[in-house]
Amino acid sequence: MNAKPHSQSRSLEEEPRSLREEIWGQFRTVLKQELKGMMEQALEKELNEHRQARPYERSDERRGYRNGHYRRRLMTDYGEAKAALQKLWRQLCEVNPSAARSLEEGMEETLTLHRLGVAPLLRRSLSSTNLIESCLSTVRHVTRNVKRWQGGDHIARWTAAGLLEAEKKFRKVKGYRELKELERKLNPELHPQAQVA
Repeated sequence: MNAKPHSQSRSLEEEPRSLREEIWGQFRTVLKQELKGMMEQALEKELNEHRQARPYERSDERRGYRNGHYRRRLMTDYGEAKAALQKLWRQLCEVNPSAARSLEEGMEETLTLHRLGVAPLLRRSLSSTNLIESCLSTVRHVTRNVKRWQGGDHIARWTAAGLLEAEKKFRKVKGYRELKELERKLNPELHPQAQVA
């Protein structure tokens, strides 16, 4: 007799849990869509303020043009971003096969930050090559007058001098607080999780 009430209580406990998980799943989906919409509106507003005009609006205060208008979408999901890149690849196959091949070769590398689930602010910083290009530009500037390179050690010392000079101009990376989480994702063996006993 004890078995029957026990099994009933177990199923009653499991039912609210699955219902709770379903509700949270739907809530996450709706929240994600709303946040995307808000961010897209903010980006659109920022662009309009910068241009000092709405799309297709003619005014004396207008600063520049947009070369047409299309809605930009902020993609945070790996699958969605990959589908969009594949769609672009199919379009490029017809227009420019060489560009399509280049895109196909680097498609997975392009989506690395999405696949790792990097936070949007840090993803924006890391998705640009500006960080490394600025650093290398300073190295080039420091080494511009060196005419006779005398072996690998000489090159390494001048490169180090250029990097030390570039370091003086470094600022915090936007989203730097998420770098620890990114490190954990890239090197999980260095950060063992606490085992539950």
